[in-house]
Amino acid sequence: MNAFIAILLPLLQSGAPSPAPGFSAADLPDPAIGPDYLVQTLTDGRFVAVLGGSIRLYEENGAQAMVLHTFPNTFEALGEAIAIDESETFVVAANTWNTSRVPLSGGPGQNYLPAADGIVVESSSSALIWVVGGEFNSWDLYRLHFASGAAVHLGEADYVQPVCLDLDGDGNLFIGHSLPGEDQYVVERFAPAQFQAANSLALGEGVIVHQADGEAEDVDVTPDGERIYIAEEPPGLFTSGRILDLATGSALLPVEILVTDPGERLQDIQWFAGTPPAVFLAYQPPTGGELVFQTSYYDFGYHYPRRSLLSARPTAVLSGPGTTGVGPVDLTIAGAPPQGSAVVFRGPLSLYDPNEVAYQPSGIPIFFGLDPESALQAPVVIQLGPSGGALQTFNTASGSTGIWAIQAAVFDREGDLVGTTTAAFL
Repeated sequence: MNAFIAILLPLLQSGAPSPAPGFSAADLPDPAIGPDYLVQTLTDGRFVAVLGGSIRLYEENGAQAMVLHTFPNTFEALGEAIAIDESETFVVAANTWNTSRVPLSGGPGQNYLPAADGIVVESSSSALIWVVGGEFNSWDLYRLHFASGAAVHLGEADYVQPVCLDLDGDGNLFIGHSLPGEDQYVVERFAPAQFQAANSLALGEGVIVHQADGEAEDVDVTPDGERIYIAEEPPGLFTSGRILDLATGSALLPVEILVTDPGERLQDIQWFAGTPPAVFLAYQPPTGGELVFQTSYYDFGYHYPRRSLLSARPTAVLSGPGTTGVGPVDLTIAGAPPQGSAVVFRGPLSLYDPNEVAYQPSGIPIFFGLDPESALQAPVVIQLGPSGGALQTFNTASGSTGIWAIQAAVFDREGDLVGTTTAAFL
C-alpha cells in the first residue's frame, strides 16, 4: 500500500452512522452482491436490488428469492435506478443501457429506452424518469408509457446535478437538483399541470420548499406532502452526509435526524408509515414509522449497506434492594433529551393501562399509561445529563411491591414536552 492510499483509507472507511438523539439506527440484511447496486424495500421487509446485469428479489433475511429479470445488454453495465409502484405489484429499474418494468411475482419483463438515471412510478401505466446526457452535464425528464414504450419528453436543463424525484399522494412532483455554478441545491414542488404536456416542465418555475449547501442525493415525500426526507451531501471531500426531516408547511428549519461517517455517501432513502397515533419523531415509540436508507463507502472494496432508522423512546428502569423489600431504589432514565429534564409520576399499578393513552398537549402524541386522576407527581424535577440520562435514588420504607407504576414526562433543553419514558413497576 502506498503512502497516499494509507492516508486516504481511514477517511474512506466507515463506521455506523450516528442517529440524532431520540432515534436509533440498525443494520438490515445486506446481500453484498457486487459493485454498484441499488435497493428498494417492500413493506413486508423483502427487498429488490438492481445490478448491472439483473433485477433480483430478496427475502427479508437477505436470502435471494428469485432473479426477476436479466437485462438485454449487460456489457460493463451498472445498476443505475430503481423504484417500486405504490401497490408493490411491479418494479421499474435501469442499468447503464436499459430501463425495465418487471412484475414482482415473476414473469416476463418489458425493456425500454432510454436508460434511466432516476425513476419515480407515476401510475400503473407510466413512470417519470430522468436521464443524464449531453456535453453540458444536462438532464432530461421523460414520462415513460409502459404499454407503448413511448418516452414523452417533459423538460430539460443544463449544468444541474444530481436530480432526484418523488411524488406525493396528490400527484405533486418534487425535484431536488443542484444550482448551476453553485455548491447549493434546491427542492422544487411542481403541480401536476406543470408537467402534463410535452416539454412543459421548466426548473425554476416550481415552488422552492428547501435550499441548502451541497447536493440532494435523494428525496422521499410522505403521501400527504407535509414532510420531506432529504438525503444531503455537504460540499467538499470526505464530508458527512445527513438525512433531514423537513415539514413543508412550517417555517421551522429542517431537523437533522442522521449523520454518516466522513466518506460514507447516502444513496437512497425510503420512508414507511407507522401505526397511529405514534409519529416518526424523536423520542416517540418505534411504531411511528421507519426510514430505510442505503449508503456506500470504500473499505478494501465498495460496500452498500442497508440500515433502518426508528424513533427511540426514553426508558425508565428501577433497580436496587428496594424493588423487592425495604431499601433504596435507583430510577435510571436513559435516551431522553440531552440537557433536558424529567418529571416523574407514580400511580396505582392496578389502574395502569399498557396500551397507553396518547394525549396531545403540545401538538405531538404524548403516551401515558398511568391513570391521570390518581397519578401523583414527584416533587423534584430531574435534570438530565449530556447523554440524556439521569440516576435518581429514593427509598421504600414499607417494603411493599407490586403496587406502583412509574413513568416520567421528558422535556428538551428549551423546556418543551417531547415525550414520556417507558413505564417501570414497583
